[in-house]
Amino acid sequence: MDTGYFLDNKICRLLVEDEITYAIQYTCKNMDTLNEYQEKCAPQLQEKHNKRYRGKFGAFRTLLKIIH
Repeated sequence: MDTGYFLDNKICRLLVEDEITYAIQYTCKNMDTLNEYQEKCAPQLQEKHNKRYRGKFGAFRTLLKIIH
């Protein structure tokens, strides 16, 4: 959130009993803002995260459009 590219974020825990899984959701103003973040900030932040938590997490990214 400190990058200034996101309007909001949510940290959610999946409701499954056999494991602990979290999902993190960020909200951007528009696709241009997201594209700029992905170009200017994401690679460095992902590298920093990977170094700190290597082997302790799995990650995937997906885009959602807010309908309502």
